[in-house]
Amino acid sequence: MSPDSMAKKLGFLCKHHSSSEQGELCYSENRTQCLSTQTCGCMARAHACKDGVYRMARLEIALLGAPTVTLGGRLVPIDRNKSTALLSYLALAHGLVRRNSLAALLWPEVDQTHARANLRRELAYLREVLGTEWLAADREAVVLDPAAEIHVDVLVFRSLLAKLQTVLWSDESLPDEQSIAWLTEATGLYRGDFLEGFSLRDAPAFDDWQYYAAEELQRKFVWVLDLLVRVQRQAKNLEMAQELALRRLAIDPLDEAVHAQLIELYLEAGNRSAALRQYERCASMLARELGVSPSPVLQALHSALHTAQRV
Repeated sequence: MSPDSMAKKLGFLCKHHSSSEQGELCYSENRTQCLSTQTCGCMARAHACKDGVYRMARLEIALLGAPTVTLGGRLVPIDRNKSTALLSYLALAHGLVRRNSLAALLWPEVDQTHARANLRRELAYLREVLGTEWLAADREAVVLDPAAEIHVDVLVFRSLLAKLQTVLWSDESLPDEQSIAWLTEATGLYRGDFLEGFSLRDAPAFDDWQYYAAEELQRKFVWVLDLLVRVQRQAKNLEMAQELALRRLAIDPLDEAVHAQLIELYLEAGNRSAALRQYERCASMLARELGVSPSPVLQALHSALHTAQRV
């Protein structure tokens, strides 16, 4: 295979450029060595040549929160819902996905022939907006190229959780710095619920997949938040612990245990007025939404607040 065709196959040159414009090319470990001073202007395919090395851009697929895609640091608008769904599904798939499965998942209302034709159109659109180097496909299956530099926030989040679940946690001691770093990184990755604001009403199997993935990821995030609140509280970083507890409360505003935790954090920080306001918000919400009074634990906290105020 010629250097030019190799470069195009691996995605180092865009379809509008040739090696004659870039100078001689050599190949080593998924990169090309640009021996000329010229650079390719097609930033949708690769970074400009820097220090003599011509590197592929990184594709970033963010699915926690509203789905976004960036290539080489630049936002890539994907204006078709089925393409967004297809890319999201492939990003989390474990290896090859059969075309028939994708077609049935995304176009259940049409026959297989038309569904596969729709799939071909969406794959062509993704190659048009992202470049050809990210998707590998044959007549039977499709996969995101495992050799390409693709960052998927959900996969990183799950990897961090897998590491954290190997740590032995103790109520009496703080975790090590590495564990705290993993907790903090996982919290930063979680911009919002999985594919927040996105749905495919005409594809119920995809909606089910999205729902169960969102539930799983939110449960893991709750676990991370609960741990990190405890870590920050033990370290006396009360302001940070309060911010994290508020994020936790936003997930389940009727969780009385989190309300109680937040009241205790305000008390530890010496902010009794904030603690009272939190109790009142909780009592009002429980009465409005469930028609019940606060739990005995919260009522005891409320009594302690009034006793402390009189003292």
